[in-house]
Amino acid sequence: MSEALFSSYPRFDTVEAPAKPHAASRWQRSLETGNEPPAVAEPAIEAEPDVRPEVQPSPSQIDLTKIEASLAALVGRLDRIEREANVQAQQAVHSMALKLFPELSRLFLAEEVSRHLASLVPPSAAVVDIRAEPELATQLQACVERLPALAHRCTVTPEAAAGQGRVDIAWKSGGASFDFDGLLTACLSHLSSTQSNTRD
Repeated sequence: MSEALFSSYPRFDTVEAPAKPHAASRWQRSLETGNEPPAVAEPAIEAEPDVRPEVQPSPSQIDLTKIEASLAALVGRLDRIEREANVQAQQAVHSMALKLFPELSRLFLAEEVSRHLASLVPPSAAVVDIRAEPELATQLQACVERLPALAHRCTVTPEAAAGQGRVDIAWKSGGASFDFDGLLTACLSHLSSTQSNTRD
């Protein structure tokens, strides 16, 4: 018979070489020699920190005397700071008023007086006498000349005065005064009295 016909079937007329044994693992070698298997390292466990709860003092353990003393000292400091701030503010206002009032008088008093002349002086007043310090009198003369109803009736007379903010107006049946210096004095006096009360 042809060998090709039975080539797909197993052959029994030949002897195969025995299979090579697999290499023994480390565990098998250890068992055969009687040695212990290699130890497996276990993961290290970190010790938890010793956390103790914070002990809060009871109300009976709190020294209220120290707290009251601290609060009293704080109130005293705040009161002193407030008084000092008020005094500094009043001193600043006082200084500003001394500088600003004369400048305001020089710039605006003549215009302000001329604005009120028409309502102050009665139509029956034939002669109106206006007196002011020289610089202010010059400004008033220019303002009066722009008022057709009063220009021919008003006479502006320069007059030496202690202050720069006073204007006296007189006619036969009456008169009026603009005392800007007196207003400044009254404001400063009121401010000084307020400052005295604050210090007390």
